Amino acid sequence: MTVLRIAELTRVLEAFTRMSIRLPAAQRLSFTTLSVLHTLSTRGPKRLTELTATEQVTQSAITQIVTKLEREGLVRREPDPTDGRAVLVHATPAGTAVIDGRRDERIHRLTELAGQLDPDEQAAIAAALPALAHLVELSEPATLRRDHAEASRPATPRRDPAEAGQPATPRRDPAEASEPATPRRNPAEAGRPAAARRRRVEPSQPTTDAT
Repeated sequence: MTVLRIAELTRVLEAFTRMSIRLPAAQRLSFTTLSVLHTLSTRGPKRLTELTATEQVTQSAITQIVTKLEREGLVRREPDPTDGRAVLVHATPAGTAVIDGRRDERIHRLTELAGQLDPDEQAAIAAALPALAHLVELSEPATLRRDHAEASRPATPRRDPAEAGQPATPRRDPAEASEPATPRRNPAEAGRPAAARRRRVEPSQPTTDAT
């Protein structure tokens, strides 16, 4: 059984990261700038506070990066539809094209390099890809993983807070809307004949003597 040496893994990943960043010759930008653009292109719009957390930089630094990218037409800012006080940063088509172009060039260069490996080395890298992908997922902040999980859930309809403590009102059949309401019957009259129920009791009149 092969033992994973974390120190060796760290050195290899650091060297591979440097190589991967330097492979594309076009659109050379700083690592943090490319990371912000990659996040927006692959994960969708983000608030500045979210970018500060994912990129592990200060609020002022992320503001400067976004301002620079916006000036170059690679990102744009729009109001957050869920909170009018907040702003979402979007990657523009030009910004997404930068990431896609660098990825295509990286694929081309890695294809050339991987072709120089023997079949066993290629198979070993292929077998390690799922574990490396899982390692990347585990490195993400807990809040980001939670956001991804919530995004995949179906939306739950929101109930008016004013109705929270009120029982549901039964819906009336439209066919009954024009019918007059049926008067409620006195239980005491249930066994009496209809004629008796309709008879009115007249008050007694005083008797006058014929004198």
